[in-house]
Amino acid sequence: MMTQSPNQSMLHQVGLSDVLKPVRDTKIQVLICEPQLVTYELPYLPVMWGILKTYWEHNANHPELASWYEPIYEMLDPDSLISPYLNKEIDIIGLSCYTWNWRLQQEIARRFRKSHPDSLIVVGGPHPDYKDPKFFHKNPEIDAIVVKDGEVPFTRIIERATGFKTMRAFRDAGCPLHDIPGLCLPDTVGNLTAPSELPTSHHVSPYLEQRSYYERFFHEHRGGVCVAWETSRGCPFRCSYCDWGSSTMSKVRRFDLKRLYDEIEWFSENKTVSLFSVDSNFGMFKSDVELTDKVIQAKKKHGYPQYFVYSNAKNVPDRTVEITRKVVNAGLDTAHTLSIQHSSEHVLEATDRKNISIDKQIQVVRELQADGIPISVQLILGLPRDTPTLWRRTFTDLMEWGIHDGYVITNYHLLPNAPAAAPEYRNTWGLKTIERYIYDGNGIQENGPINPLTHARGEVIVETSSFTQDDWVTMSTEAAVIRGLHNPGVTQMIARGLRRILGIAYEDFYALIIEIVFQNNSDLRNTYDQVYACYRNFLRDENSRALMPIPGRTDDDLLTEPHRWLFAQVCRQQSIFYHDLAETLVSKYGREDLVRSLCNYQQSILVLPDYDKQAGAIRRCNHDWAQYFDSLEAGATVSEPPAPTRGALEIADTGWDDRSGRSEYNWIPGNTPESWTDWFRCIAYGRLSALKGNHQRLIFRASDAMSNQTPERVRA
Repeated sequence: MMTQSPNQSMLHQVGLSDVLKPVRDTKIQVLICEPQLVTYELPYLPVMWGILKTYWEHNANHPELASWYEPIYEMLDPDSLISPYLNKEIDIIGLSCYTWNWRLQQEIARRFRKSHPDSLIVVGGPHPDYKDPKFFHKNPEIDAIVVKDGEVPFTRIIERATGFKTMRAFRDAGCPLHDIPGLCLPDTVGNLTAPSELPTSHHVSPYLEQRSYYERFFHEHRGGVCVAWETSRGCPFRCSYCDWGSSTMSKVRRFDLKRLYDEIEWFSENKTVSLFSVDSNFGMFKSDVELTDKVIQAKKKHGYPQYFVYSNAKNVPDRTVEITRKVVNAGLDTAHTLSIQHSSEHVLEATDRKNISIDKQIQVVRELQADGIPISVQLILGLPRDTPTLWRRTFTDLMEWGIHDGYVITNYHLLPNAPAAAPEYRNTWGLKTIERYIYDGNGIQENGPINPLTHARGEVIVETSSFTQDDWVTMSTEAAVIRGLHNPGVTQMIARGLRRILGIAYEDFYALIIEIVFQNNSDLRNTYDQVYACYRNFLRDENSRALMPIPGRTDDDLLTEPHRWLFAQVCRQQSIFYHDLAETLVSKYGREDLVRSLCNYQQSILVLPDYDKQAGAIRRCNHDWAQYFDSLEAGATVSEPPAPTRGALEIADTGWDDRSGRSEYNWIPGNTPESWTDWFRCIAYGRLSALKGNHQRLIFRASDAMSNQTPERVRA
């Protein structure tokens, strides 16, 4: 299908009636620049280049009049990226801009403007703030912004350039683009030339059309490649923090199924390591189940992809459960992600998420937990209407729902074109922000210099009308405490046991730890204060990433997130911590024998660097807590504690397996910096869970049992 020509009378009015006819003697030279992040240190295929080039070739009036350079795709120094093009003719430069590459793209644009002054520089993607009336004053090297889908307007731009002998002539004519819909130009002051025009068909695959380049890309990156994969565009929801490709609050447009099936086979044949669905709600349609089956079949046939990552549909629990079961059972993913953001409907209403049912998401969790599928939870810190009390309660609500591992927190990063970035929204909710670097790792970061052009940076909400900046620091600190204690199993068994036996609410349990245990002992108070100071410094230091040196080392060469730091630090203080916790619990709730036994059990099963997997360990224990918690995991509703029984707990673990991953214990037992570092990499890195942080191969032997008796039960 050819792009439709603009109305002739309108072109005459703006003086463009003669520019549709191609007059170029040479081809338009097009360069697309889309510096990519890496996942697992693997590059992504540069997909935007393929999308724009393919659309041009299939829809332009004269596709033969443009020649496309291979894309720039690496996050490197801008001079090294543009140096191969300094002596080449470039007519149109397209920059695909996201949070992670925006500052690099700005520098690339500045350098190209100097080296190629007549070139047309066009930016697109979700990051350029086209609503900012000062955008072109801040970025004078940029000529135009493409808003929303780029295929149609970018094709029109190239076609317009073919109507001039040279780009100098194009510029002398005033860069005549005003009749092309979906553009923001220097003299439109934050407005569009006309509403964006979207492609009417998505039946042609950019991957397959440009396979000669992409297959060479796979060949040159034999260590593996990740692929961002579209099966639809648009999102029916209007979450204020989100800007899903600038297509929120829009009709979802499905892609041709045959195209998608062919792509799956091609991805698999080319050994795609990670296939990352960029759909906003994968599972919204019945055909998504069929696509999942095709991915699984391709993996069985070719061994790839190794991972299939997607964002779950929000309001179709049955289909979400079906897809998750298929993906996990096929080994394509390891856990279900619950994108709940907060547990308070009052808070979620302020983000326009009220049409996404928490109850339906919890229904999904219940069914997947019954299958033994791990759950990870995505939360956002900094939502309007939130308070320290509601934020703390979000974590304890998750515990009440039976979710105890894998809490993932993202600061509220204000995306330039998301609804929350609008002045009206900012004023309504009293938003105050700071610009900071974004840490997006799995637990360990080398303490080296930050490259401001290649390290992602964003606008972070640190104050609203419902919480102050001091509150934000408190909320961050308390989240680190709860995640660092509950998720990896420093206090999880104690909290769950007391909830079941004595009815102590999780909210009360963690309030006691935060407000009493960490405040009454100077060493523990110092631990809490260091986390608090880290977040306080994040507000004050524009270069802070809110990271802390890994405990147990003699240097600060390796950094980690505060909740992981607190986990490791409390492990180093475990004698003091469990003693004070038991004393505080007994003082408040009584039941001394029960409380002390439960605290002793939790301390006994905590995985520490001095554990020797060759020798195992034996711990004294006055209750068979291992059997008690086994029965709870199996679905029992017991509320009575196990009977007091003197005995010993035999520990025989040689590694961990939390269903989302597994590893052998690979440290040399001891208390050395090397032991702590290797322990940290094994236990505190990645998804935190009690199945990693607590020993699991446990045998309780009563003191009167025969020493050679065959164990009746091994907890595995």
